[in-house]
Amino acid sequence: MPKLICLMPTFNKEETLAKAIESVMMQKTDFDYKLIILDDCSTDNSNRIAQKYKEKYPEKIDIVRNKTNLKLLRSIMNGYALLKGADYFCVLDADDWYVYDKKFAEAVAFLDTHKKF
Repeated sequence: MPKLICLMPTFNKEETLAKAIESVMMQKTDFDYKLIILDDCSTDNSNRIAQKYKEKYPEKIDIVRNKTNLKLLRSIMNGYALLKGADYFCVLDADDWYVYDKKFAEAVAFLDTHKKF
């Protein structure tokens, strides 16, 4: 079971999705983490891009493709049901990315030692 799950909602973000995924996959941790891409019925190449990364990282990436377009908030809220067993989660939009490869490690270390947060 991953210690941290990153939810990534996406809708027609083919121009930035790969960079966002790469920024999650570059994270250096001493714990397991998972990326769940929540595709909200993209009509561009977003799903194809996500599938290529899932093939490259089958243990780290899952893809959920909504049957209908739910919009951002409902898509994320449905993603919360997928967090069972993880200690922590974060949400990273598909048009955003991490620039620091220890973001997850430092955030989890802080949260592990500051339980009131």
